[in-house]
Amino acid sequence: MINRPSNFLLLKKIFLFISFVASLNALAADQFSKAIPNIPFAIPPIYESATYFSEGLAAVKINHKWGFIDKAGKIVIEPQFNLWQARFNTHFSDGLVAVNFNNGKDETFNQDGNSVSNIKWGFADKNGRLVIAPKFEGEYWNPPRFTEGLAPVIYSSMFPGSAVMVGIGAKYGYIDKSSEFIIKPIYDEAFNFSEGLAAVTLDGKEGYINSKGDVFIPLKYKFASSFSNGYAIVSTDGSRYFFIDKLGNKPFDKTFEDLSDFSDGLARFSENGKFGFIDTKGNVVIKPFIENSSIVDWSVGNSWFSEGLCAVKFGYDKNKKDEIDNGKYGYIDKTGKVVINPRFDEAYAFKNGKALVQINRKSFLIDKAGNRISQYFDDTSFESDGMIQVRANGKYGFIKN
Repeated sequence: MINRPSNFLLLKKIFLFISFVASLNALAADQFSKAIPNIPFAIPPIYESATYFSEGLAAVKINHKWGFIDKAGKIVIEPQFNLWQARFNTHFSDGLVAVNFNNGKDETFNQDGNSVSNIKWGFADKNGRLVIAPKFEGEYWNPPRFTEGLAPVIYSSMFPGSAVMVGIGAKYGYIDKSSEFIIKPIYDEAFNFSEGLAAVTLDGKEGYINSKGDVFIPLKYKFASSFSNGYAIVSTDGSRYFFIDKLGNKPFDKTFEDLSDFSDGLARFSENGKFGFIDTKGNVVIKPFIENSSIVDWSVGNSWFSEGLCAVKFGYDKNKKDEIDNGKYGYIDKTGKVVINPRFDEAYAFKNGKALVQINRKSFLIDKAGNRISQYFDDTSFESDGMIQVRANGKYGFIKN
């Protein structure tokens, strides 16, 4: 009999043990995947592209045209609008949606779509009926929309009856749903009404007007945001920001390098390149400790508290050149404690106990314990109007939240 080396049996045992552990892990992973039910599509992924739901409708693209569907997936407004019209920030508000029919060459994307220089906006209702003809200019990436019965549009005194985006005499005013100017076009810039007031700009100064066009809070700021939860963010010098109420008074005297609206009772602020959170009395409840970076996208819903949690990015290195993979998102509670460890490439606000996250370009839902509770999707968007836009196999559809 040929004798084997004395360590052979030991190596064999180690190999068998590793194989056993691997089989257990595979079994556990298989059981884990089976334990996560596939969330059924409320609307199957059949569209070339789609936006989010607003007021019960969402824009979808079919054969290079945009139309609107309801939450049952029924086409409510036949696809008829140009290629890029609904792709950027276009949604129903006050029962109307901004539309246009331009089909020129889009110089920015070098493909069929709008020509930024000649775009004209009108408004359609939820039946697809054109109630205001396309004759007003608006920002290409941010179409005009109605809030509280009024919409800011541009008018040019140089060319009566028309509107131009640039040039001498181009001014902002507000129209009602009959397309009549209720507030004369005298402002250099104008924003949507919110909580009864709208921020406007004239000669480099910003302030607030009411729905009658009366100046309600003097135009004396360098920056003025829209009102939210009874407060607006303003700045007199562009470097320090603070809150005012609807009478123009400060609820507290503190100023900050950066500031967000209140959400879930807290507002984000920034000092010395780090951000923390304050309450409605100006008290610091979470001291600044998170790196404030340009790649933390405040606009997508991961910058504020919702249902007691807030997604923040950890491990960001401001000296690192590769900003695509620079830090991970986790969630903190209102004491600043990390309750879901940072391991996500993207993370959104919680709604109905669920949040959208992304790892390695795969999106899925998690619960408040950080557990995955849905199948993987190619991509998802934030929850809106009770629906989440998802992409699967290159097509867009929706699941319910």
